[in-house]
Amino acid sequence: YRWFAMFPMLDQVEPAAGGGVCVNFVDLRFETPGRDGVPFRYGLCGGASEGWRIFERVTGGRRWIGE
Repeated sequence: YRWFAMFPMLDQVEPAAGGGVCVNFVDLRFETPGRDGVPFRYGLCGGASEGWRIFERVTGGRRWIGE
């Protein structure tokens, strides 16, 4: 099996509201040439003073999961 199927790849790290951080991941199994979009783009936002929340990256922003 491919090495990159074991874990998602870190795609982006950016500051979040309240001094936290958001971390974005991609699944390289779905990153193929000629494909218009990349499914399964997820991330986490959080920080030391708050819990982590998971989201799906969608066009124009984030869709929070579990809300």
